Amino acid sequence: MSGVETYNITVYQGDDTEIPIYFFGEDRTPEDLSSLTARMQVRANRNGNAPHLLTSTSEPGGGLVFDAAPYEGDAAPAAPNGIVLTVSAAQSLGMQDGTYAYDLFLRDEEGKQHLRLRGTFTVMATVTRAS
Repeated sequence: MSGVETYNITVYQGDDTEIPIYFFGEDRTPEDLSSLTARMQVRANRNGNAPHLLTSTSEPGGGLVFDAAPYEGDAAPAAPNGIVLTVSAAQSLGMQDGTYAYDLFLRDEEGKQHLRLRGTFTVMATVTRAS
């Protein structure tokens, strides 16, 4: 498994958002994520005691779904090499406008977990409200 990457995420309050994130090896070959599980949390800061604002997992309905990268020609990955993060409108409305911290761990079949992604999670306020 490759090292930790930084990827900053922005969502808008009230927007149903899907964010695909794909993993490739150093030689640009798709990483096989088919035997892994995923867990991600968004918190006010990197302090371990900060309350979490969002928890997503690869459990059914958990907001993280494994997926294969779009491709052209014969280069299709044989297995999922990405994760699609879904943040619902209701979830984003429940978050204050601001910049938070997140990270994503992948867990292998042996139960070992690996930090793969981290960065900022920015929630942008919107002006349109439900009538």
